[in-house]
Amino acid sequence: MLRKSAQKAFASGDPGRRAPDPAPAEASRGAAVERLFRDLLEALETAASRPADVEGAALTLSRPRPTQGGVELALEGPGGRLELTNTLRGFLLLRWFSPSGGGEELLSVQRHGGSYRPIQKQMPPPEMGRRVPYRFTSVSELARECLRRARGECQIH
Repeated sequence: MLRKSAQKAFASGDPGRRAPDPAPAEASRGAAVERLFRDLLEALETAASRPADVEGAALTLSRPRPTQGGVELALEGPGGRLELTNTLRGFLLLRWFSPSGGGEELLSVQRHGGSYRPIQKQMPPPEMGRRVPYRFTSVSELARECLRRARGECQIH
């Protein structure tokens, strides 16, 4: 009797209807990070394949390749080089190098509102010794930022 009562209490309004299963891509954090890497790669491939608006502003995107630190791809342009590494440990590492400097950021996902959303966190130099908060972002925003850095359209600090 208790079993039927509990079943009735936690059942949806329609007795013949099951609750939907979560989407496979949203089922685990690791799968969501993999999807972030694939979506960012696809957005960068699309942008890099377009002809450059300005002479000499062409971008070169390498194919993903396995490295000791994970799976890496590189985006190069007149503003410098960006390396995106899927560490296979639940986060992506974005490093950028330019004549004026460089830096690195962590990209990952955070559960928010029932689904995983991309987050971005700058990594301050060790000598600064302070914590930096993360911020929610999107794949399209990350791709635009990477493209601006590779083209030299934004200041890299």
